[in-house]
Amino acid sequence: MWHLFSKNGDQVQAAAGVGSHFIFNNLLQFAWTMLFVRGHFFWSEVILVVNFFNLSSLYFRHNTYARAIHIPAVSGPLAWNFVALYWNGAIAVNAHTLPARILANIAIWGILVYGLFFLIIFKVCCLSNRVDGFSNRVDEF
Repeated sequence: MWHLFSKNGDQVQAAAGVGSHFIFNNLLQFAWTMLFVRGHFFWSEVILVVNFFNLSSLYFRHNTYARAIHIPAVSGPLAWNFVALYWNGAIAVNAHTLPARILANIAIWGILVYGLFFLIIFKVCCLSNRVDGFSNRVDEF
């Protein structure tokens, strides 16, 4: 929100660029929460899948924005959503049998593979010193 009122036009553009996806993410998170607490795990998983595609689209379209915009509006929600897919999915299928636990132990490596994908393809722009011309200095934010 802070960047929408910045004097730097690039920061305003970046903050506005993620706005529609971030608002849709918040609406889907609300829907997921309402379904999850009421025990509708299958439908809450569907909401998480839709949100996963929304946030993945956001990441692929806006992966070079400043860290102060990218981490809280793009990377953080995407990471939470990816873990929530596994968590909610395990609850939805009642994963208490041996085959389900074996599958879960294999599938959990997907978190590592997904993380490595972003590390290799995007060079983890959140961890670099300079991203898209924005420096790491606090006074610019």
